[in-house]
Amino acid sequence: MDKNHIVYSLCKISIVCTLFVSVSSAYSASGLAYGSEAQGGKIACLRADGGIDDLVVATKDSSEGITWGGEGSAVGPAAQSDTDGMGNTKAIIAKLGTSTKYAALLCREYEVDSLGNTPCLKDLTCYNDWFLPSRYQLDCVHAHKKEIGGFADDFYWSSSEFAGYPAYSAWDKFFGESEQEIAGVDDDERVRCVRVFNPPG
Repeated sequence: MDKNHIVYSLCKISIVCTLFVSVSSAYSASGLAYGSEAQGGKIACLRADGGIDDLVVATKDSSEGITWGGEGSAVGPAAQSDTDGMGNTKAIIAKLGTSTKYAALLCREYEVDSLGNTPCLKDLTCYNDWFLPSRYQLDCVHAHKKEIGGFADDFYWSSSEFAGYPAYSAWDKFFGESEQEIAGVDDDERVRCVRVFNPPG
C-alpha cells in the first residue's frame, strides 16, 4: 500500500487527517514537491507532510570527504540536538573556530545566488544561511534522496554530536540503505548543506 492509500485510509477514522490531506494537497498544488527547485536548492523536507522543518538541500555536496572536526574537544549539549541543525552548527563553530576547515564550517560559509552562482554575484538574491543538518534532518533528506538526486552511496555527516562520547564521535548516515551510525569526528565523510525556507502561503 502506497503513502496516499495509507493516508486516505487513516482519514476514514480521523477528522484530523482530513486537515492533513487538505494541507498536503495545497502544498502539491503550489508545486512544492520533493526534489523541485526552491530558494537556492531542492526541496528536501516539508513540515506539512510530517517533516520537522521546511528545508531545501544544496544541489551538490560541499565536500566529498572532510572531518566533523574537534577531535578530543567536546562541543557539548548545544551541538547534540537531533532536530536543530542550525543551533548545532552555530555551537560547533563557536567552539572550533574558523582557522581550519570542517563539516559545519563548510555549510556556514556556503552561499549560492538565485541563478546558481557560488559564491553569489552582486545584485542577485543570495542564499547564505546554510547549515549542517541535524541527525533527524539528515534522515529527512535521506528519505527523499531519489527525488533530490545527486547523492553518493557514501557516508554523510550530521551536525549532531554523539552525547555518549562527545569528544570523539558524531552521528552520520550512509546514503545507501542504512540506519544511522556513529563515526569518529576525525573520519573523512561527505557534506550536504541545508537551509530553512518559507513555502509560499
